[in-house]
Amino acid sequence: MPAARKSDALHEVGGTTPHDRTPTDSHLVSGRPRCPKHLSPAARKTFKLFCRQLEARRALTEGDGFLLQLAAELWDRRARAQAKLLEEGEIKLYTRLDANSVAHQIEKTNMSLKVATDAERQLVAILDRLGLSPIAGPKIRKTVANNEPTYAPGTIGYDLLHADDAPGPQLVALSPEQMDGVDGDE
Repeated sequence: MPAARKSDALHEVGGTTPHDRTPTDSHLVSGRPRCPKHLSPAARKTFKLFCRQLEARRALTEGDGFLLQLAAELWDRRARAQAKLLEEGEIKLYTRLDANSVAHQIEKTNMSLKVATDAERQLVAILDRLGLSPIAGPKIRKTVANNEPTYAPGTIGYDLLHADDAPGPQLVALSPEQMDGVDGDE
Protein backbone atom coordinates (compact mmCIF):
# COMPACT_ATOMS: atom_id res chain seq x y z
CA MET A 1 0.00 0.00 0.00
CA PRO A 2 1.50 3.40 -0.94
CA ALA A 3 2.40 5.96 1.67
CA ALA A 4 0.10 8.92 2.20
CA ARG A 5 0.94 12.12 0.36
CA LYS A 6 2.89 14.65 2.44
CA SER A 7 1.46 18.12 2.71
CA ASP A 8 3.44 21.14 1.54
CA ALA A 9 3.93 22.18 5.18
CA LEU A 10 5.55 18.84 6.04
CA HIS A 11 7.84 19.13 3.03
CA GLU A 12 8.84 22.62 4.15
CA VAL A 13 9.57 21.48 7.71
CA GLY A 14 11.55 18.46 6.52
CA GLY A 15 13.45 20.44 3.88
CA THR A 16 12.31 18.08 1.13
CA THR A 17 10.70 18.72 -2.22
CA PRO A 18 7.55 17.01 -3.47
CA HIS A 19 8.32 14.74 -6.42
CA ASP A 20 4.73 14.39 -7.58
CA ARG A 21 4.13 18.03 -8.42
CA THR A 22 5.62 20.02 -11.24
CA PRO A 23 6.63 23.64 -10.66
CA THR A 24 4.12 26.08 -12.08
CA ASP A 25 6.32 29.16 -12.19
CA SER A 26 8.31 29.76 -15.32
CA HIS A 27 11.47 31.77 -15.78
CA LEU A 28 11.07 32.01 -19.56
CA VAL A 29 10.54 35.61 -20.60
CA SER A 30 8.11 36.11 -23.43
CA GLY A 31 9.30 37.80 -26.58
CA ARG A 32 8.76 37.76 -30.31
CA PRO A 33 11.66 36.74 -32.58
CA ARG A 34 12.39 38.79 -35.66
CA CYS A 35 11.27 37.36 -38.96
CA PRO A 36 14.37 36.60 -41.08
CA LYS A 37 14.66 38.77 -44.19
CA HIS A 38 15.70 35.95 -46.51
CA LEU A 39 12.41 34.04 -46.13
CA SER A 40 10.12 33.85 -49.14
CA PRO A 41 6.73 35.59 -48.83
CA ALA A 42 4.98 32.23 -48.26
CA ALA A 43 7.50 31.20 -45.59
CA ARG A 44 7.25 34.64 -43.97
CA LYS A 45 3.48 34.21 -43.73
CA THR A 46 3.96 30.79 -42.11
CA PHE A 47 6.55 32.19 -39.68
CA LYS A 48 4.06 34.84 -38.53
CA LEU A 49 1.27 32.25 -38.27
CA PHE A 50 3.38 30.06 -35.96
CA CYS A 51 4.32 33.13 -33.89
CA ARG A 52 0.65 34.06 -33.45
CA GLN A 53 -0.20 30.50 -32.39
CA LEU A 54 2.62 30.38 -29.84
CA GLU A 55 1.69 33.83 -28.52
CA ALA A 56 -1.89 32.66 -28.04
CA ARG A 57 -0.55 29.75 -25.95
CA ARG A 58 1.79 32.14 -24.07
CA ALA A 59 4.77 30.03 -25.12
CA LEU A 60 6.65 32.30 -27.55
CA THR A 61 10.20 33.40 -26.67
CA GLU A 62 12.91 35.13 -28.68
CA GLY A 63 14.92 31.91 -28.53
CA ASP A 64 12.32 30.14 -30.68
CA GLY A 65 13.36 32.17 -33.73
CA PHE A 66 15.66 29.58 -35.30
CA LEU A 67 13.17 26.72 -34.91
CA LEU A 68 10.40 28.91 -36.30
CA GLN A 69 12.60 29.84 -39.26
CA LEU A 70 13.30 26.16 -39.97
CA ALA A 71 9.63 25.28 -39.63
CA ALA A 72 8.60 28.05 -42.04
CA GLU A 73 11.23 27.01 -44.61
CA LEU A 74 10.22 23.34 -44.33
CA TRP A 75 6.55 24.25 -44.66
CA ASP A 76 7.36 26.18 -47.85
CA ARG A 77 9.56 23.34 -49.19
CA ARG A 78 6.83 20.80 -48.49
CA ALA A 79 4.23 22.93 -50.25
CA ARG A 80 6.41 23.25 -53.38
CA ALA A 81 7.16 19.51 -53.41
CA GLN A 82 3.48 18.72 -52.90
CA ALA A 83 2.45 20.94 -55.81
CA LYS A 84 5.02 19.26 -58.07
CA LEU A 85 3.89 15.86 -56.84
CA LEU A 86 0.25 16.62 -57.67
CA GLU A 87 1.31 17.82 -61.12
CA GLU A 88 3.55 14.84 -61.99
CA GLY A 89 2.04 12.04 -59.90
CA GLU A 90 3.63 9.70 -57.37
CA ILE A 91 5.12 7.41 -60.02
CA LYS A 92 7.14 9.04 -62.79
CA LEU A 93 9.00 7.85 -65.88
CA TYR A 94 12.72 8.56 -65.77
CA THR A 95 15.21 8.06 -68.60
CA ARG A 96 18.18 5.90 -67.64
CA LEU A 97 21.20 4.87 -69.69
CA ASP A 98 22.42 1.29 -69.47
CA ALA A 99 26.04 0.12 -69.83
CA ASN A 100 25.81 0.38 -73.62
CA SER A 101 24.54 4.00 -73.47
CA VAL A 102 21.05 2.97 -74.57
CA ALA A 103 18.24 5.04 -73.06
CA HIS A 104 15.49 3.17 -71.20
CA GLN A 105 12.29 4.54 -69.65
CA ILE A 106 11.99 3.38 -66.05
CA GLU A 107 9.10 3.91 -63.65
CA LYS A 108 10.24 5.12 -60.24
CA THR A 109 8.69 6.94 -57.34
CA ASN A 110 8.74 10.69 -57.86
CA MET A 111 11.74 12.46 -56.29
CA SER A 112 9.35 15.13 -54.95
CA LEU A 113 7.69 12.47 -52.82
CA LYS A 114 10.90 11.96 -50.83
CA VAL A 115 11.37 15.72 -50.45
CA ALA A 116 7.79 16.12 -49.21
CA THR A 117 7.94 13.21 -46.74
CA ASP A 118 11.33 14.28 -45.35
CA ALA A 119 10.06 17.83 -44.87
CA GLU A 120 6.91 16.53 -43.16
CA ARG A 121 8.95 14.34 -40.80
CA GLN A 122 11.22 17.22 -39.82
CA LEU A 123 8.27 19.59 -39.52
CA VAL A 124 6.44 17.26 -37.13
CA ALA A 125 9.54 17.08 -34.90
CA ILE A 126 9.99 20.87 -34.87
CA LEU A 127 6.31 21.59 -34.20
CA ASP A 128 6.34 19.01 -31.41
CA ARG A 129 9.40 20.67 -29.87
CA LEU A 130 7.74 24.09 -30.08
CA GLY A 131 4.61 22.74 -28.38
CA LEU A 132 2.32 23.07 -31.40
CA SER A 133 1.16 19.44 -31.33
CA PRO A 134 -1.78 18.13 -29.29
CA ILE A 135 0.49 15.92 -27.17
CA ALA A 136 3.29 18.42 -26.48
CA GLY A 137 1.06 21.49 -26.06
CA PRO A 138 0.09 20.91 -22.41
CA LYS A 139 3.72 20.10 -21.46
CA ILE A 140 5.09 23.48 -22.57
CA ARG A 141 5.65 25.98 -19.79
CA LYS A 142 3.93 29.32 -20.09
CA THR A 143 6.11 32.42 -20.36
CA VAL A 144 6.03 35.37 -18.01
CA ALA A 145 5.35 38.90 -19.18
CA ASN A 146 8.32 40.87 -20.46
CA ASN A 147 7.56 43.93 -18.27
CA GLU A 148 10.55 43.55 -16.01
CA PRO A 149 13.43 41.11 -16.07
CA THR A 150 13.02 37.95 -14.00
CA TYR A 151 15.81 35.59 -13.16
CA ALA A 152 15.96 32.11 -11.71
CA PRO A 153 16.89 31.95 -8.02
CA GLY A 154 20.59 31.33 -7.52
CA THR A 155 21.71 33.18 -10.66
CA ILE A 156 23.77 36.36 -10.62
CA GLY A 157 20.89 38.33 -12.13
CA TYR A 158 18.56 37.18 -9.34
CA ASP A 159 21.13 38.06 -6.67
CA LEU A 160 21.68 41.52 -8.15
CA LEU A 161 17.95 42.18 -8.46
CA HIS A 162 17.22 41.00 -4.91
CA ALA A 163 20.40 42.23 -3.23
CA ASP A 164 18.45 44.49 -0.85
CA ASP A 165 16.25 41.57 0.31
CA ALA A 166 19.15 39.23 1.13
CA PRO A 167 20.07 38.93 4.84
CA GLY A 168 23.67 37.88 4.03
CA PRO A 169 26.55 39.89 2.62
CA GLN A 170 25.49 42.75 0.39
CA LEU A 171 26.68 43.25 -3.17
CA VAL A 172 28.24 46.67 -3.60
CA ALA A 173 29.16 48.38 -6.86
CA LEU A 174 32.54 50.13 -6.65
CA SER A 175 33.96 52.67 -9.04
CA PRO A 176 37.57 52.27 -10.30
CA GLU A 177 38.68 55.03 -7.92
CA GLN A 178 37.19 53.16 -4.96
CA MET A 179 38.83 49.93 -6.12
CA ASP A 180 42.31 51.44 -5.72
CA GLY A 181 41.95 51.44 -1.95
CA VAL A 182 40.82 47.80 -1.76
CA ASP A 183 43.55 45.20 -1.31
CA GLY A 184 42.43 41.73 -2.47
CA ASP A 185 45.70 39.87 -1.66
CA GLU A 186 44.99 39.38 2.03
